[in-house]
Order: sequence, then structure tokens, then C-alpha cells
Amino acid sequence: LVNTTSSYAQYACIERYLLKDSISTIECKQGRWQNIRPQCIEAICRHPTMDGFNGHVLNSRTVFVAGEGTGLMCNSSTRYDLIPMIDYVICDNHGIWKPPLPKCYAKCRLPELGRKLIGYYMDDITNEWYGKELQPGAYIRHGSTVKYQCQCQSKFLHNCSSIKPDFVQCIDGQWTNGGPYCREEMSETCHVPFDIPHVLLNNNTKSNNILNEGESLNYECIHGYRNMTNVTCIQGYLTAKPLCE
Repeated sequence: LVNTTSSYAQYACIERYLLKDSISTIECKQGRWQNIRPQCIEAICRHPTMDGFNGHVLNSRTVFVAGEGTGLMCNSSTRYDLIPMIDYVICDNHGIWKPPLPKCYAKCRLPELGRKLIGYYMDDITNEWYGKELQPGAYIRHGSTVKYQCQCQSKFLHNCSSIKPDFVQCIDGQWTNGGPYCREEMSETCHVPFDIPHVLLNNNTKSNNILNEGESLNYECIHGYRNMTNVTCIQGYLTAKPLCE
């Protein structure tokens, strides 16, 4: 007993037990305990799927006590990757999975683009686990970037040298930028935006707002700014936007 008007007792649990509701102190006032006494309960971990794991759990338990573990895997190794590559976790003394639970990320499949496609290539040399050239139909890991080249359809052959590869990235089963795509037909005109800051277009461009295939745009800048880009219409796209800086 402590001979004061008010005193506190501090509780702690033995290994593999936790304080219920995180209550660790109790107050003694005028010879009586003033609140509910702290309780120690066994540390448990919830089923991994309840904590965000989206794959297959090899142990059929619904809850796990401290020290128990389970294997983890994705539902299909062909279409999913375990990231990070952690296939076994253990419930620790605080009711937390260690190491932290991984996640199954979906891979992306390279579409068949037929003769319109020149080839697929892995952009990052650290990801060359498929080899330098990738085959249509292959599954690409989450986070990987692929570059691809389509056949040039311009009737002006000198324009083909300026066609650059396109890039897409796989993000959990979805390609960025709409995925690899080669157009069926080539547009022979490009639309020129005419409301670009500091850019002066000639009257002819302002009137029809169109460039023909292979045609370059001549534009000027207002005083104090200078022309920064070469703009040409190739396969229905401008090689760059008019820019004055």
C-alpha cells in the first residue's frame, strides 16, 4: 500500500501476451481501485487475407498465435508475382506478421500486333529475364517497362527515320498509355493547336489548322521568346508541339 491520496499501478504482460485494449495502468484512490484492472490476452495474428494479403495461404487456420507461421503463394505463378518475394511469415510476440506480408501483383501480357509490329524489347537491362527481344503473348512482371516499335506507314520514306519507339509499363496487370498499340491506318494530316502561349502562327495555318503528311510547321514567337522545337506531321502526329521560351 502507498500512503497517499492517489497512486497508480503499472502492468506489463509476459512474453506472447498483450494488454487488452492497451490499458496498462490502474489508479488507487482512497483505498480502492478506480477503474477496470488491466488484462493480458494471448497475442494472435489474424488470417493473412484479413490483413491485406491477396494470394493463397497454405495454413488453414483462421487465427495464429505468437510463434505460428504459414506459407504464402500466388494463385498462379504464370500470371502473378509475389512482391517482395516472401513466401513464409510468422506471427510475432506482438501479434504482427513478420516479415511484413507481401502482395500478389498481376503480370501484363504482350498483345499480338501482327505484321504491324517490329518487336518488343525490355527497356531496363536489369529486367532481361525474357531475353533481349520479347515474344507476343509473354507475361511481363509488374513494374517492368517495355519498349516497342511499329512499322512505319508513311508514304514519305525519309520520315520513317524519325519514328521513335513507344514505351509502356506494367502496373498490376494493366499497361500504361493504353498498352502496346499499332494503328491500322495512317492519317495523312495533323491538327495544329493555335492557342499556345507566346506562339505566333501564320495566317494560312490559323485558317485551316492542318498540316499535311511530311509538312513542317513554320512558326514564330512573340518578342522576347524564341522557337524551341521543330514540328513536322508524321503519320498523323506532330513530332513536337510548338514551344516558345
